[in-house]
Amino acid sequence: MKSEFSHMKIFYKDYMHFASRSRIMLEMVIVDAAILAFIAYRISQISNLKALWPNGTAFSATFAGFAYFFVCWTATFMGSFAISNDFTTNSGQYILSLPVKRSSIFIGRYLAATTLAAMAVLSFFLFLAAESYFNFKTVPVTLIKGYFVSMLIILSAMSIIFLLSSLIRMDRFVLVGSFFLFFIAMPVIDGILQINSMNVNALLYVDANAVTKAIGSTKYFTYATFIQIVQENYNLLNFDQAIISMVIYAISMFIIGLYVYKHMEVK
Repeated sequence: MKSEFSHMKIFYKDYMHFASRSRIMLEMVIVDAAILAFIAYRISQISNLKALWPNGTAFSATFAGFAYFFVCWTATFMGSFAISNDFTTNSGQYILSLPVKRSSIFIGRYLAATTLAAMAVLSFFLFLAAESYFNFKTVPVTLIKGYFVSMLIILSAMSIIFLLSSLIRMDRFVLVGSFFLFFIAMPVIDGILQINSMNVNALLYVDANAVTKAIGSTKYFTYATFIQIVQENYNLLNFDQAIISMVIYAISMFIIGLYVYKHMEVK
């Protein structure tokens, strides 16, 4: 057990080192900066947007859609290379032939990719927290709940990506497959979930929408009103049921991906 944990740490550090040496981290920083700049720009335009859409619905939809893209693309970008890169560079034959349990390789890299994605998404929530503190001199605790939900989405997305990597074994096809799942198939699934009051997107971005609405109208907003909006949005959602569903989904996809990787043939 101790040796398995040691091997897991080795492959965790190895992928973290690979990400830091490759263009992944640089590109992610650029993408992250561009996204935050876009959010800052849209926030600066809230007054004009509120004149066109007094209830803020159109702006909230735009903001939530962009944030959903950020979370899923971050998970895709950080996880697509973890397994498939071994076969793209023909190093998979060597790695899979090592006297190491494949579960240690799989789990170590899974945790590393998840850590990288979580760090990137954390910057998004820190940005929202800073905006909230700047306007209200405090940060709502519900932002922590929002980040927790985003972590469940990352874990679920990463499980799917690792499963695709084990099946497809080519970076470009994993990226294309992940893009199709998250931005074509998932919106359909999310529409089905909404029927059962399990809108995962709303669970994640209710705080973001409330923050951005409030920032553009601080003259008429109080912190109490802001908290009321957040709580009302949460009361409309079946939070516990959605959390349980996300956990089951993440675990099931992870187990299937691990099984496929453990039984992968060395060619």
